[in-house]
Amino acid sequence: MLLAHQYVGQFRRKRLLIALVIAAVVLILTLAFRFIEEKSRIEQQSLDFADNAI
Repeated sequence: MLLAHQYVGQFRRKRLLIALVIAAVVLILTLAFRFIEEKSRIEQQSLDFADNAI
C-alpha cells in the first residue's frame, strides 16, 4: 500500500512539473508573438508618420 502511495505521489509531481513547463512555454510564446506583433505595428506607424511629415 505504501508503494502505491509513492507511485501516485511521483506521478502527481511529474504531472505538475509537465503542466508547469507547458504553461511556461505557452506564456513565453504568447509574449514573444505579441512583442513581435507590437514591434511591427510601431515600425509601420513610424513609417506612416515619416511619410506624412515629409
